[in-house]
Amino acid sequence: MKNLTLKHYLALILILSGILAICFESLTKGFVTYVPYGGGEFVYLREMEGSNEDESVLLWFFGIVSVILGTIMFFVKNITYVLRIGFFAYVFLFLCALMTDSDPLNQLIINTVKFDHNIYLILWCIFLALYTVVFTILNMRND
Repeated sequence: MKNLTLKHYLALILILSGILAICFESLTKGFVTYVPYGGGEFVYLREMEGSNEDESVLLWFFGIVSVILGTIMFFVKNITYVLRIGFFAYVFLFLCALMTDSDPLNQLIINTVKFDHNIYLILWCIFLALYTVVFTILNMRND
């Protein structure tokens, strides 16, 4: 761990974020949404839609892309390319946020954390925020 640079930490954080996103989709019931009719209650999207898939599949896709991008970033030597590759993680997250059908992605995350207290989703949000901080620091040092 002594020889790791900020670039390596950025890649490892992205990989861990991807693993947590995959765990959220695979090991939990998925996202929770608020249903105002019938007294108003929180319902899992998988139970409401009657299928095994909901918007958490998009988070799973983002997790796989994050693990792949993080692995590539770990082995690339040039910092400029690392920053360009690292920016694609935000592009894929933006695309996943655009593809949600029911509620916006941020509202699904808030409802799920509020109702379910899902540790994988909470840790994913923390690691994504940490990735943003390290990405910003590395970008400022590069300029």
